[in-house]
Amino acid sequence: MNYENINLNWEEVFLQESIDLEEKMISLHLEDYKKSRLRISLENNILNWSKYQSWVSTQMGCPSINPKITSSQLSQLREQAQNTFETYKNHDFWNEDLIPLQVWDDHLIVVGLAYNEKLAKIPGCIFILAEPFILTFIGEQIFSDTESSQIDQDHLSSPGLKEEPSMLDGIDFDISAPDFDFSNTTLVKLTPESNSNGIWDYLTERHDEYTFEAKKQFSAFVVLKIINHKTTVFKMDSDLEKKLKNPSLFEYDLNDESPFKRIFETGASESFNISQMHTEILDYKYICITALKRGSITVGFLVGLKSNQLAENDQTLLEDLAKESA
Repeated sequence: MNYENINLNWEEVFLQESIDLEEKMISLHLEDYKKSRLRISLENNILNWSKYQSWVSTQMGCPSINPKITSSQLSQLREQAQNTFETYKNHDFWNEDLIPLQVWDDHLIVVGLAYNEKLAKIPGCIFILAEPFILTFIGEQIFSDTESSQIDQDHLSSPGLKEEPSMLDGIDFDISAPDFDFSNTTLVKLTPESNSNGIWDYLTERHDEYTFEAKKQFSAFVVLKIINHKTTVFKMDSDLEKKLKNPSLFEYDLNDESPFKRIFETGASESFNISQMHTEILDYKYICITALKRGSITVGFLVGLKSNQLAENDQTLLEDLAKESA
């Protein structure tokens, strides 16, 4: 995650929404003034959640709880949060917008509407973005003096809330034991990164160099970025850019079955015949895909295309480029 941008104020980015909020504040009930301006904006649809989520994810590279999480899973999260809060209640910055969820492998997982720089006081802390209705449900017994209330039944009866397994966007999520691999990454950076846009600025600066290296073995080279859980073209070599009339050939929803979903979940590189993707990409016959990661989170893919036979070291080349860019 990129913690250099933790002090970014959403109102400085979403200017019109900030103006609309000021107009809305006039008609609010007294009880609403206890809420944060961010929560008021999101709950009243002044600020669109998808736009806000995309902005936070781009700035920080952080995951978010999938809104398709089931009611039973939410209940389990609430119970876990109650126990975790008892352990960490000495910190004075918890509220219904920022909740300590659970501890896994000595790392505190915190869910909230926005990252709080005070979390840096807790070593190994992981921040995960969550919608207001999820936070309200998880935190209601922690921050309320009254007995537990029911979650908004309209939310739970919506088509998106079926009793199906849930995932965190960007992190595999098992309700009883989230699987996080922390062996090769520092989860909370107390020292800002030198580059505000991190990996994407680096890839832009090194695009010609990376293309040169990749085309020593591949016929074409593509960099894909994950936005809203979908792949989109970030960069491609100039020759391919001239020939490819339909960049959407590289657009995949990571919720749907595909090699990209498989690599996103496993983190393992794959090489195979393009026909396995049930599509054609010009006259290329083979494709090699490597996950592009920031820390333990996959944020994109490096893709090599070949017209001739695959070689043993194809994956190694892309993996080396991915490690260098991370």
